[in-house]
Amino acid sequence: MLSALSRSVHLVRRASASAALFGAGYCCAWSQGREESPDKLAAWAGASSFVFVTRSLRLFARALPEGANWPKEKLLLVEGSELRLLHCWIERCKERGTNSALLQFLLLNSLCEHVEEDSRGPAVQGLCAALTEGQSANTDQSSPKALAISIDAAVTGSSSLPGRAAILPRLSAVLEATLELGNSELGAEGLLCLARAATISASWLATVRRPGPSTEKPFCEEEEQAIEQHLCKVWQVLRSSKAQLSSWSLQASDRRRALAAALSELETVPAGAAEQLRPAKDFLPAKLKAQMASSEFSASSTPFSAWSQSSSSAFAGKTYQLAQWIAWAMLLCGALLSLSEDGLGILRFHLLPPAWRAVVQEQLQLRALRVEELLANHASLPEPPETPTSLETALPATYLQPELQLNAESFTGASAMPVFRAQS
Repeated sequence: MLSALSRSVHLVRRASASAALFGAGYCCAWSQGREESPDKLAAWAGASSFVFVTRSLRLFARALPEGANWPKEKLLLVEGSELRLLHCWIERCKERGTNSALLQFLLLNSLCEHVEEDSRGPAVQGLCAALTEGQSANTDQSSPKALAISIDAAVTGSSSLPGRAAILPRLSAVLEATLELGNSELGAEGLLCLARAATISASWLATVRRPGPSTEKPFCEEEEQAIEQHLCKVWQVLRSSKAQLSSWSLQASDRRRALAAALSELETVPAGAAEQLRPAKDFLPAKLKAQMASSEFSASSTPFSAWSQSSSSAFAGKTYQLAQWIAWAMLLCGALLSLSEDGLGILRFHLLPPAWRAVVQEQLQLRALRVEELLANHASLPEPPETPTSLETALPATYLQPELQLNAESFTGASAMPVFRAQS
């Protein structure tokens, strides 16, 4: 037996080098066809290894005999920290810029696996405790609500993954199971998160049902019918939860805008061939399409159109409209006041109360007298003296003296040169 074991170890050593080289080459070839960068693929590989180890330990705990209480307790702690540590890993990857759709799909797959087994199990409770840990005391963040937010974030982050529709059978069942936890515990924000996750799931189903080059579906007909039933049930519960959805909050308004964007994508015509220029909602099953159209979340319905606007923009619009009405009312009152007997006296009626008329008339007379005084002072100002502007008026006429001197010399007979003297 020892010889066989040593021989097996020897064969593994000989094959390990070639197997490692083959695995490295295969991983390099696979990573070149991916959109993710090497650091994102490395982060996903680490998270996948962690999920694989914890899943193996969970299966090992179930295989233990009934008397092994201590190992089961320790493995139960490991199971309770699985989703929490995976969530913390993804949050750290978001901070470092290594988050990807593969990581979000891995979290979504783990969430669906645990919620499908037990929606209040240790792994789900550990995740909800980690999500509600940083919330303030006045924030109503229950465990089902935190679970709904996590599912919505994972579904939204996995939307760009090519093989995302393969999880639809499990995801639709998880959405229904989460709604069964109670509408009061979910709240408006949790219900809106589940509504967006159900909308994105419906768009995935429509993408699979759309005719195209690859007609192979990732699930069978029975699974497709189960998906339709689960999603119809989800929309029925959401339609009956109008009272919970009517509560206002800033987070709920953000969720309503996100849900409006997801619903508008169902009505958007994708770019493709001419025969495929139809919106995604046309490829949904008839029953599911009718449930979505009859709900309050329809993109064309009036209540949801009002919900899709943010509370701040709605308040600003109402304030601006009120200011416009006040401004027009003030302009109209001012025009009527100036035309009435309280002003110019063109119209024979009074707008001011009797107690105000004397005060207003006195103030108007004072202003009028002040204007008349200013006009009178401006009219009685003396005119400024004119200043000489030409050279002839500026300089005295002194050039006549040489002529007078010349005449005097002509009488005496003396010859003298004329002298020009200029006066300063």
